[in-house]
Amino acid sequence: MWLIGGLGFCGSLLAFVLSFIPPSQIAVGSNTVWFAVLIIGCIVVVAAPFIIYASRKPSWVDKNTQFEPFHWEVQATTAQTAAPVSGSAKSSASSASTNAAAG
Repeated sequence: MWLIGGLGFCGSLLAFVLSFIPPSQIAVGSNTVWFAVLIIGCIVVVAAPFIIYASRKPSWVDKNTQFEPFHWEVQATTAQTAAPVSGSAKSSASSASTNAAAG
C-alpha cells in the first residue's frame, strides 16, 4: 500500500515540477506570466478548502448524526475500563457457566 501511494505521490510531484517548464509548441509570452499563472493557480487550489473550512456555519452540522469514534479510540476505551480477572475468579466463573448450562 505504501508503494502504490508513494508512486502516486512521486508521479504527482513530477507532474507539478514539470509543469513549470513552458511548452515549446505554444507561444506563452514571457516566462514570468507562465510562472505567475501556475503559482496563483496553486495558491487558489490549496487555499480554497481552508477558506471553506474557516467560513463553516453551525447550521451545516446535522444534530441528529451520531459521530462514531475511530476504531483505535474504542479499543483504548475498552482496554481502560476492563478489569483484570484473577485465576480463581476465572475458574469459578467458568464452572458456574458450565453448571448453568447443564442444569
